[in-house]
Amino acid sequence: MVSSETVSVNLKPTAGFCIKTKTVQDALYKPVGNDSNLPLGKGMKIFMNVAWDSNVPAPPETSEEIIEKVLAGTEDQEDAWYVPIVVSEGRLDADKGKHIPWDFRQSNDTHQSCHSWEQSSCV
Repeated sequence: MVSSETVSVNLKPTAGFCIKTKTVQDALYKPVGNDSNLPLGKGMKIFMNVAWDSNVPAPPETSEEIIEKVLAGTEDQEDAWYVPIVVSEGRLDADKGKHIPWDFRQSNDTHQSCHSWEQSSCV
């Protein structure tokens, strides 16, 4: 069971990589705690910045078999396994035009585990 307790932590992430994509249709994004919507026009750039930080909790211990099931999408409810990720709110930035970056922070342990797993779908 995942705790709903809120804890504030300062993160100093190690840079990982950036996934760049674009919106395929017009949409509205409503950031949490903001009363106004941010329009996302068709073709707007979206950046997903992935990094690692020791203050993000590591995934729970489990077997390679369960991790393989989760990555394949064939896990059972009792096999529930997850990778804790801290996700920022999207924000409007500009680099040669407007784009919306989101920051994703994972545990340093997750980063190290990715190198040892055979699955190439690990992020």
